[in-house]
Amino acid sequence: MTTQDIISLPVISIYDQKILGVVTNVYVYRKRIIALLVVDENNYDEFILFTKNIYKQGAKAIIVTTATKLQLKDSIQYLLDKYCLPLGNLAFDINGNDITTLANIIFDSHFKVISVQCNNIEYIRDIISFKTNCTILNTYHKQIKISQEKIFNENAENKDIVVKVQSKKSANPKLNTPLSLLVGKTCTKNIFASNGEVILKKDTKITSSIVAKLSGLGKLNELLLNSN
Repeated sequence: MTTQDIISLPVISIYDQKILGVVTNVYVYRKRIIALLVVDENNYDEFILFTKNIYKQGAKAIIVTTATKLQLKDSIQYLLDKYCLPLGNLAFDINGNDITTLANIIFDSHFKVISVQCNNIEYIRDIISFKTNCTILNTYHKQIKISQEKIFNENAENKDIVVKVQSKKSANPKLNTPLSLLVGKTCTKNIFASNGEVILKKDTKITSSIVAKLSGLGKLNELLLNSN
């Protein structure tokens, strides 16, 4: 299975036969996909579906038993800050050379990362680590040891901190375009990052990795408004 196979898949609840949203990106920690970013197409609220809570993953949909398996992104942002959204980020080799952007992740039935694809080249067992802004690939033919950090400190005084959930409506107008239909369309204007850098050029054909990248950068609504 690859991330290109699950981006834009609907997440459906068995409990009420309701489409809860569509997958727009994946969260990775170390070498495992630990959660999916799910966007409600009605109000564009963002939810998190942890892979351990998936009941069944098929070719056309992801099934969960109840809607409670999804958590509002704002309520667990403190936890998500420990992970990363690698799709669309730059990938570098061990010598610091820019390879390209990370376009696809291949994983097994337990969501463990097997390999990644950059520029149509598959890198197997060459991943050193996924980080927030980039992915480092070990292109040597030998293992390189790196230190790993723990997500939680069991002795931390604030380990039981309660995060207040603030429900908010999107300021953007409701759009009726399903996210799955974005793939294959064309961007009609340049889309800029907060620092003014162009992150998607006008007339670029939209792919699933582009949808994932702009979702992670908070530019999904802008992409929806400027695609044809």
